[in-house]
Amino acid sequence: MGIKNTIDVRNRYKIAYKNYMSILWNIWRGRSKIKVIFNSGNSNYLNTNLAINYASLIANKHVHVYDLLSDSDGIQFTYNGKTITLEVEVGDIGAVFGREEYSFLKAENETVIDIGANIGDSPIYFALNNAKKVIALEPYPYSYNIALKNIKKNDIEDNIILLNAGYGQDGTIKVNPDYNNTTGSDLKSFDQGINVKKLSLKTILKDYNIDNAVLKMDCEGCEYNLLKEDNNTLKKFKRIQIEYHYGYKRLKEKLEDTGFTVTYSKSVNYHNKDAKGQNMDIGYIYAKLGV
Repeated sequence: MGIKNTIDVRNRYKIAYKNYMSILWNIWRGRSKIKVIFNSGNSNYLNTNLAINYASLIANKHVHVYDLLSDSDGIQFTYNGKTITLEVEVGDIGAVFGREEYSFLKAENETVIDIGANIGDSPIYFALNNAKKVIALEPYPYSYNIALKNIKKNDIEDNIILLNAGYGQDGTIKVNPDYNNTTGSDLKSFDQGINVKKLSLKTILKDYNIDNAVLKMDCEGCEYNLLKEDNNTLKKFKRIQIEYHYGYKRLKEKLEDTGFTVTYSKSVNYHNKDAKGQNMDIGYIYAKLGV
């Protein structure tokens, strides 16, 4: 993480909390619960991810945080004039709603394929930005069930089709339904569990009769399955945004060969102990079909 990013993160926590240095220290130490002292003077104990997301949201002026629902690890805020309540155990809702990191996709009136729905924050974001339809995939039952609750409690079920499925070559994979993937794990096979479908983009487009869409991918490494998709399938997407985890070069070459204009962000080194390849180089790829 560069100096500017380090300063930005510190300032974000300084806006939210009086004891921001203590909070940052405890996050670094891996504490699951953290005492926070808000700038109002009130204090509380929050799960670490809720504390992180509150700081991320509160720093963005167009998002107004109403309440922290510490009894349910939830947060309530307004976005695009609608009050949203989310159960938050993982994810970065500040990036999704506050910094609007998926605005490149311009979801209004589009069909969005969302690979890596997690707790439902990104499909909810696309729905609130007037997507015509969101087809969202989340393979892990743990976060899939949280996503289901978040979508239902915000009354936007008509706009989102949430699938308990992963992305890759068509088939199935055995997944432990009790596995807590809140730290952001890649899709891994278990010796015992339930069979979860893996779907290719070609199959998703065929099953839902989609000929024109935009694509978001954040799936801790499964994005490289895109290299196996045929060019005609990829050309059905106007815009593609991918969070890459192990470098961008192969994905960039594939998309450019298909006819996309591609830009990308500089990679950041990250160690994820729950992923198969623990040492990651993370960043975003932005692809637009044509010039």
